[in-house]
Amino acid sequence: MNSCLYQGVLRHRRLQPKAHHFVYRLFMAWLDLDELDRLPEAGIRRNRLAAAAWYDADYPLGAPLKAQVLNRLESLTGCRPAGRVMLLTQLRYFGFHFNPVNFYYCYD
Repeated sequence: MNSCLYQGVLRHRRLQPKAHHFVYRLFMAWLDLDELDRLPEAGIRRNRLAAAAWYDADYPLGAPLKAQVLNRLESLTGCRPAGRVMLLTQLRYFGFHFNPVNFYYCYD
């Protein structure tokens, strides 16, 4: 299985209009979009309330997500990578979801 969790540190700093900074530890899911049906093997429920869950509705491109990502990329760039599509994202935890940004990595 290529999917896993990554841990790291989020840092932010601004100087104007008022100085502010923060540092938070975090972890994010690194998911192979070909493995979404295998998430339960890693303890992640799909479209059901759980400690950690993936909800298709949280990703508005639609299902199947990999095809939608590749279609969108092709419409924007004219290129359609033939390799894996990985997603760095936040899952739902205990029903709560805060995911301000998703990163899709398309391999050729």
